Amino acid sequence: MKKEAACCLFAGLVLFISLNVAAEDGSNSDHPMEGDLHFFHESENQHKHPSGQETSGLQKKIGVEERLGELIHPDIRFVDETGQSVSLREVISKPSLILPVYFSCPQACNIMLASLAQAINDVPLQPGRDYQVLAVSFDAEDTPEKARKAKANYFKLITRDFPQENWRFLTGGQKEIDALLASIGYRLQKTGPGMFIHPNVLLAVSPDHRIIRYLYGLRFLPFDLGMALTEAAAGTPHMSVRRILSYCFDYDSESKSYVFKSFRFAAISIILLLGIFLFFLLRKGNRSKDTAKKGIPP
Repeated sequence: MKKEAACCLFAGLVLFISLNVAAEDGSNSDHPMEGDLHFFHESENQHKHPSGQETSGLQKKIGVEERLGELIHPDIRFVDETGQSVSLREVISKPSLILPVYFSCPQACNIMLASLAQAINDVPLQPGRDYQVLAVSFDAEDTPEKARKAKANYFKLITRDFPQENWRFLTGGQKEIDALLASIGYRLQKTGPGMFIHPNVLLAVSPDHRIIRYLYGLRFLPFDLGMALTEAAAGTPHMSVRRILSYCFDYDSESKSYVFKSFRFAAISIILLLGIFLFFLLRKGNRSKDTAKKGIPP
């Protein structure tokens, strides 16, 4: 009876904790794997119009309509910094970070590219094996030569072993650019030659070309990049320590970073402890039965 009671108690606690964790997750409307979630996100870091005038009319058209869980069309073709024509199907074969920028940008794009280069120095993943990076220009006037110069410039900030073929700088025609921006829900406004008002956002994409996470802002933290890439690799068959950690952190849309979920961590810890307790209780019960059958006093 003790074993049956313990099993019922364990099952009841697991059910109670699971329902509370589910309720907590349900209250988070920005869960990374909800493929049907679409909302318009106004960027907080946008360029001002060259004239210095208010751009409220333009800003209504500018922002990100998140398309979490949706596919980026894999047949869109770009040209890399070496002049080679490649499709997204060819270049996205592992978890990927995609940064929409333009290489003649005088402000935000420079900051984002530099911040990304510095942050990946401390991402606890192996570049080339676990992830790759794509900087994609949304300016049809950008050329492979500009991309090559930009790559050489930002690679100077990388101090770890990072194979250069795992950070590509891509350019393309207007048709290809429009197709990519539409597929990721990215809206910008061109205000003149080499001048754009645009959102500042980085995307994490899975190996099967699904959008997993949007990270907003001019600067990126290594931990946020690592968590986003871990989510992007969630389809892999093995469970790593980073995957386990991902259950205890959620992306907070207000702070635009990952936050620790204390209740979820406590729930997982309680379930593990109860499981261990139940295992030893059942093991002790089986031993008592064995000794009784052998006629050995307990």
